[in-house]
Amino acid sequence: MSLTAKFNGSHIGSITQNRVVLPKPFKEVLNSYPTDKIVVTFNPNGCLVLYPKAGYEDACDVLENSDKDVDTHMLFLWEHYSMGVQTLEGSAGRFRISAELMDKAKITDKVKFVGRGNFVSLWSVEVFEEYERSIEEKFKNTTERPSVKL
Repeated sequence: MSLTAKFNGSHIGSITQNRVVLPKPFKEVLNSYPTDKIVVTFNPNGCLVLYPKAGYEDACDVLENSDKDVDTHMLFLWEHYSMGVQTLEGSAGRFRISAELMDKAKITDKVKFVGRGNFVSLWSVEVFEEYERSIEEKFKNTTERPSVKL
């Protein structure tokens, strides 16, 4: 599947009654897909992931056809925690996050959306700050440099 746009950047949203609005820039990217259906599931990094339905199915196919145990385990977690296919509600683009997934990702009243190309990760603001610090620390303490020159 060829993407016409990618999810990039970050936004913070408020959660009310387990519902949150997809940020407008991400909703615009989702509109480039054939349908506005999404799947929300858990990621072992401690966040949730939101995929357009087609992207989720493609990622599951890759994991399912892999011969790596880690991919089999990842697929199990995704399928186990997946909320199934949702359609965004209304023109605002609201969607639901189950209480179980919110607890698992330690998300309470605020959620940090982080665009990751073909999906969006959803984080507790505090957990994301901790994760971001660990990535920055790893980067500072390595002699290896990225392939892309900045």
